[in-house]
Amino acid sequence: MCRADSRIISATTPRMRRAPVVMPMAFAAMLLGACANTARIDEPVALADAGRPGAEPGKPPQTELERALEYWGKKHAASPKDLKSAISFAKNLKAAGEKERALAVLQGASVHHGANKELASEYGRLALEAGQVGLAQNLLELAEDPGKPDWKVVSARGTAFAKQGQFTEAIPFYERAQSLAPDQVSVVSNLAMAYAANGEAPRAEVLLRKIADAPGSDAKIRQNLVLVLGLQGKYDEAKLIAAKDVPPEAASANVEYVRQLVRATPQAAPKAIPAVGRSDAFTPNGAPNAAPAGDWSSKITTASTRKAPAKDKDLRPSQE
Repeated sequence: MCRADSRIISATTPRMRRAPVVMPMAFAAMLLGACANTARIDEPVALADAGRPGAEPGKPPQTELERALEYWGKKHAASPKDLKSAISFAKNLKAAGEKERALAVLQGASVHHGANKELASEYGRLALEAGQVGLAQNLLELAEDPGKPDWKVVSARGTAFAKQGQFTEAIPFYERAQSLAPDQVSVVSNLAMAYAANGEAPRAEVLLRKIADAPGSDAKIRQNLVLVLGLQGKYDEAKLIAAKDVPPEAASANVEYVRQLVRATPQAAPKAIPAVGRSDAFTPNGAPNAAPAGDWSSKITTASTRKAPAKDKDLRPSQE
């Protein structure tokens, strides 16, 4: 799964349930994956202009994505062992939201091209989105090319560790991905959340402030900043940030929920307000009775009530 989709709560929700114990896996739900709205990763691969069929009489014209799906689907069916057609078909299936079919296509291609790094990259990142973390780790390790590093692969390797609550192991991969793609806000945000989950909320705050209003950023980034500010007890400031995307009453409710999370985390109590003024509400490297992924984000009202344009489907496809 590449991102945690926040489920909307009403700003008038009477009373939020007190969360049990907040653990690193709840933080993993806040990560922005390779398909996050903040970064365009895989552009649909379509046929050349000269090869595009015209619309049939009486039928609405096909979109570029629909044409690409039809074209590469036929190419793949005609030659199932061809690597290019398999990867192109899978990319377009993914862009169309048919990720299970895309996985099946890539799995089939791996039978004949198991050592191919491009295939391992596509297959590994999609497996990670599907929650097949063990498979993804193996594929992404294979996909790494020291001579030609790909930030998408490096970042995905970090996410594979983060999804297991292993933020100490995730951080070096996110840091390397950031060095390769410093302008990718999804990478910066994931690095920040890994820092925060690993007990370095002030360091996370610095990164999130830099990108909170940067081009390509969105409400998810500011939502993460709200959480990180709340972990440090900066509730008034967190409320101001939250109010940029939701009504004031919802912003207050969200920040109050973060306050409840911090209070409800026994592991954070000894470090809640240390002498240096740092508060670390999450414990690293896992713990018993971990809250399920999405526990925090599912309670937070976001700006997703305003439907954002689908970015996977409006990309200009490259030539064959």
